[in-house]
Amino acid sequence: MLKTLSFARAMDQAGTVFPPVPPEVGAILDDIRRRGNEAVFDWARKLDGFKGGPFEVDPRKVQEAPGKLHPELRGHLEEAIRRVEAFSRAQKESIRDFSTEVDGMVLGQRALPVGRAACYAPGGRYPLPSSVVMGVVPARVAGVKEILVLSPRLHPVTLAAAALAGADRVFDLGGVHGMAAVAWGLAGVPRADLVVGPGNRFVTGAKRLLYGDVGIDFPAGPSELLVIASSGARPAWIAADLLAQAEHDPDARPLLAVFDAALIPQVNAELKAQLASLPPDSPARDSLRNGFAVVLAGDAEAVATARAAFLDLLGSIRLEAR
Repeated sequence: MLKTLSFARAMDQAGTVFPPVPPEVGAILDDIRRRGNEAVFDWARKLDGFKGGPFEVDPRKVQEAPGKLHPELRGHLEEAIRRVEAFSRAQKESIRDFSTEVDGMVLGQRALPVGRAACYAPGGRYPLPSSVVMGVVPARVAGVKEILVLSPRLHPVTLAAAALAGADRVFDLGGVHGMAAVAWGLAGVPRADLVVGPGNRFVTGAKRLLYGDVGIDFPAGPSELLVIASSGARPAWIAADLLAQAEHDPDARPLLAVFDAALIPQVNAELKAQLASLPPDSPARDSLRNGFAVVLAGDAEAVATARAAFLDLLGSIRLEAR
């Protein structure tokens, strides 16, 4: 459960620092750089249980995948795609071309889509069709000429999401070796201009090392969530929010800041109860040990100062006054 820290100690531990790239990442990339296609296939067999054949999924199987989904699940995916597309179109319209003259010079900007983008969806503990939707749909709206989806141990719902979202090609491939393949154009995977999407520390490390050979979105650090709770907050809801984040990966950090110290044991009791309903291999059990709770207490001025400092340290988190 969440340990309780003093405010000063919480401030020391709350800063986000990118973890070092695991040494295995560089070793795998070096091997692929030396041996090329053969190494990509070898690492896929070792790490993903790949059985051989091409990594690319037959286009007919891609198009057939949505028809194999439960109608309710397909409806949820289609609704998610509709919403993401609506926002992406509005976002695109907010980025306009313009030119202006400054001291006799004509300056301006043009926003152009990349030629080929690769959207990565992790294929570890659970399928993540949401990663496909959030990667493919904005790329399609932007006008990217060719959109790839990469996902190791490809799950049927991930494949269906790729078809519904409008991906052009799908590859049963991922991990460090997948990032190398799409960055360097290996093992039947065309070289991409940009690769986006979440991944574990190894995928994130590979993206960091391959940046320059391929564009990336950003090197995502451990997933974090800060819940700031008033005295009237519901412990069960707080625990559910914390666990939803804790399930992302073992390095995730669920954090709780309260104004009433009595909430902490109540939330911990709820965490224990709700954790019992999760699968035995849920990463939430590990990531909860990374988190902590802190009490923001004192007079009004001290509370306001502490809250502002805590939020500033943790990044762009907005707290709306109620």
